[in-house]
Amino acid sequence: MDKVKDALAKALVWVKGHLAIVIAVAVVLVVAIVGVSFLSGGPKRAVNKYVKAYSKLDADKILKACDVKGMIAWEDCDGKAKDFEDAYDDVDDDDVEKREDSLDDSLDYLKDNYEKYSMKVEKIKKVEKEKKCKGLYKVKAKVKLTTEDEDGDEDESSQTMTFVVYKNKVIGTEN
Repeated sequence: MDKVKDALAKALVWVKGHLAIVIAVAVVLVVAIVGVSFLSGGPKRAVNKYVKAYSKLDADKILKACDVKGMIAWEDCDGKAKDFEDAYDDVDDDDVEKREDSLDDSLDYLKDNYEKYSMKVEKIKKVEKEKKCKGLYKVKAKVKLTTEDEDGDEDESSQTMTFVVYKNKVIGTEN
C-alpha cells in the first residue's frame, strides 16, 4: 500500500511541476477530437448538406455534397454494397463528366418550371452502416419538398427517403 501511495505522490508532484505541459496536452487533445468530428461530420451532415444544396439549385454546392463517380458506381452495381467498390474503380472519367453536365440540365429544368423550389430535411430517422462496404451508409430521412409553379400554385409534400452515403458524400437516393 505504501508503494502505491509513493507512486501516486510522485506522479502528483510531477504533474504539479509540469502543469502547463499537462494542460497544453489536454487542450490539444480536446481540440483535435472536436476538430475531427466537426470536419468529418458523418452521414447525417452529408445528407443535410446535399439537401440544402439541392434546395438552392446550386450545381457547384451539389457537386461538393455528392460523389458523382460513386453515383455512377452505385447504379452500375444495382445498389449492391458487396459489388460497389469494384464498380467504383471501374467508373470512367468521361462518364463522370457527362453526369455532371446532365445535372446542369436537370437544374435548368427545375429553374425554368418552378418559381419556388425548396427541400428541407425534417428529421433524420435512421443511420445504418453497410457491413459489406467500408464507408457506406444508408440514411433514412423525412424530407419536405415545397414548389411553386409559374401560375402561383404551391405544392408541399413530405416523404421518407433513403440517402446512400459513401465517405460522407451522397451517392444515391431511394424512396
